[in-house]
Amino acid sequence: MVRLTLSRMVMVMVVVVESLYLMVVLQKMAELEMSCGDPDHDQDEDEDDDENDLVDKEEMKKELLLINGVLFPDAAATAWCGIAWPPLYVITPTYKRNTQLADLTRLAQTLMHVPALHWIVVEDAEHPREVVGELLVRSGLPFTHLSATTPPEYKDAKMMGRGVFNRREGLRWVREHATEGVLYFADDDNTYDIRIFEQMRGTRRASVFPVGMILSLGISSPVVRDGKVVAFHDGFQAGRKFAVDMAGFAVNLRVVHASPGATIPIRVSYLEDGFLRQLRLELEDLEPLAWGCTQVLVWHTRTNRPATPNMDHVTKDHLDTNLVHLYRNILR
Repeated sequence: MVRLTLSRMVMVMVVVVESLYLMVVLQKMAELEMSCGDPDHDQDEDEDDDENDLVDKEEMKKELLLINGVLFPDAAATAWCGIAWPPLYVITPTYKRNTQLADLTRLAQTLMHVPALHWIVVEDAEHPREVVGELLVRSGLPFTHLSATTPPEYKDAKMMGRGVFNRREGLRWVREHATEGVLYFADDDNTYDIRIFEQMRGTRRASVFPVGMILSLGISSPVVRDGKVVAFHDGFQAGRKFAVDMAGFAVNLRVVHASPGATIPIRVSYLEDGFLRQLRLELEDLEPLAWGCTQVLVWHTRTNRPATPNMDHVTKDHLDTNLVHLYRNILR
């Protein structure tokens, strides 16, 4: 009976605390919405008032961030008040395979929830494929559709990493078309919690965070002590200064532009380390995200290879049915 009473008391306390937290958040959101003003307000307001309103919005934005402890309110603030946030440039290398459209669709459905994001999809092909372009258009996301092939001299390279020239092509486009924002490499078969995109948006130089379901340890993470990155917990060290996965870091474009020669190295397993070294980064430059690298918001998932559809699987008595069109669409 005593244990039951204590359990009920604890539950009541939790409910009360959560209710108070929600009330504070809603109050702050309401104040922010009011500070945005009516869209039909008098256009002849004093300029000083406009400046004060802008300051109020910025202060309110900071308060909301402090309340939630993460950058979740950023998207809401952007929608309410038109506050400009640093854009995210997400580069995704991809190649034709049975699971390509399924993987890209899942990633697109995630990115659709992230504001101020530009998706750069780079195919390993001579030319961008129409079927991939159609998927990008359907997503409604701002996107750039590119292609890049492996140069002949690297065709038989045994120690070359995957997606090197796709990422290099995406990096080239970003350097030519973007000056402000944050760069992130997102493989199409990984799984992402949208909170990691909101958190990386505030990257000043380079941010790092854990990646789950990877290598022998099942996790790759920066080691953080007193809020600073001091080492890396990863199944493959091998002399790497930055023992991170490609999905485990983001870089401010100012850092990228400051090292115009920095690119993705060729050597397998050293793509991330080589790139970050070329950007002239040090451990003290790294900003740990995901609540001090205590939670996983990115997973190195891989889609199992399914059976390959083939038009020969359609029997003669079904040639006048939907199956012919279905297989043609699948095999594009």
